[in-house]
Amino acid sequence: MAKSGLTLLPVGLADWDLAAKLAVAHSLFTNDACIVALMQAHGLQRLVTNDQDFCDVPGIVLPGPR
Repeated sequence: MAKSGLTLLPVGLADWDLAAKLAVAHSLFTNDACIVALMQAHGLQRLVTNDQDFCDVPGIVLPGPR
């Protein structure tokens, strides 16, 4: 994957457990909660998306005005 500049992040049981908690705490869909869980596990804060569901999640930095 080095040629593409993308890194695939491993997903473990702890990530799924955190995602389930995040989904309930922030009313996120499962796929969005998985993204947040992986971001937290890997120390990532910036997310480029048009999905407004991430606006109220603490620790997530979205570009541009909201």
